[in-house]
Amino acid sequence: SYKDGEDYQQAEKCLKRAVELDGPVEDIKMSLVEVYLLQEEEGSAQKLLLEIIADNGSHLEAYRQLLQIYDEAEDYEAIDALRKEITDSNILELFEEYLAEPPEFEPESGTFQEETPITLTSKGDCAIYYTTDGSDPREGKLYHGPILLEPGKSLKVRAICCNEFGLYSEERQGQFLLELQKPDTPQVTPSGGSFKIPQPITVDVPDGCKVYYTWGRAAPTQESNQYEGAISMPEGNNILSLILVDEYGMVSDVLKCNYIYIP
Repeated sequence: SYKDGEDYQQAEKCLKRAVELDGPVEDIKMSLVEVYLLQEEEGSAQKLLLEIIADNGSHLEAYRQLLQIYDEAEDYEAIDALRKEITDSNILELFEEYLAEPPEFEPESGTFQEETPITLTSKGDCAIYYTTDGSDPREGKLYHGPILLEPGKSLKVRAICCNEFGLYSEERQGQFLLELQKPDTPQVTPSGGSFKIPQPITVDVPDGCKVYYTWGRAAPTQESNQYEGAISMPEGNNILSLILVDEYGMVSDVLKCNYIYIP
């Protein structure tokens, strides 16, 4: 044949004539595609392959040849656009190596009563981009580590993966809320009573927490005296008011302790 004899131009003329005479015969068109590729006329081959696919959306070999042309040209956006129009599972298998899998959330969503970091993972070497303000994750931050929740603030995380070809996965979303319980009131020793001999007043302060106190009936705030060691018991009938602030900034109820020290 002309093709076997490397007379590609003559082969091209004959195949074009065959198409004109016999109509849209796929085998003839695919042979013409091969001739175009042998002549390094990728543009003509691409155009003809798209025609074949338009006539027959299940033509596996046409998709395979078109994918090869796009891949050699590193036109991954064209690959992505082509894939989005396909529903045939057999043809979709040709695109697997180009697909980016969506990121996974751990946990997926929910309301939590203790600090819970949100971790995102991807398959392969995909980069993960995310946003927490509702905007498109394609324009978001590159994920480097767990996302931390702020107490009382609802957080919507939108995330997407981008693979080595620059193609994006489907988006994943998660809705999170950290509703922390306020801490228990401080543990004080002694917790009140009548005394003839003054005793030091000590407070058990859990790690990461702080205790603030006032003498009198005014409720303490984080601007009040901070407990840093034993408190001296004053003479008379006095009220010690205390609050505990935990590591998240959550404030306990006010604890009032009555001390009566009369020498």
